[in-house]
Amino acid sequence: MASAINGQPKAAYLYCHNPAGNTTDNLSGHRVLMLTPEGVTQPTAGFWQMMLEGDATAKNLFVGSSCALCGHSTDYVFGEHGL
Repeated sequence: MASAINGQPKAAYLYCHNPAGNTTDNLSGHRVLMLTPEGVTQPTAGFWQMMLEGDATAKNLFVGSSCALCGHSTDYVFGEHGL
């Protein structure tokens, strides 16, 4: 994912290690929208608010050393390029 993102002018990704509600190991690494839609709703809305409206609060989700999506490596991997 990182190499695909780095090839784009502006992009971001979330890769979840262990989605909430996962009771078996066969879901590890997959975003399970049926179980955890809230895991992608805020980042998705924030991404478009940042990109289309220039929203500074939404930008804080993605950009900076203390971004809201940064530092949660036990739950997911976040990456961005050009934001």
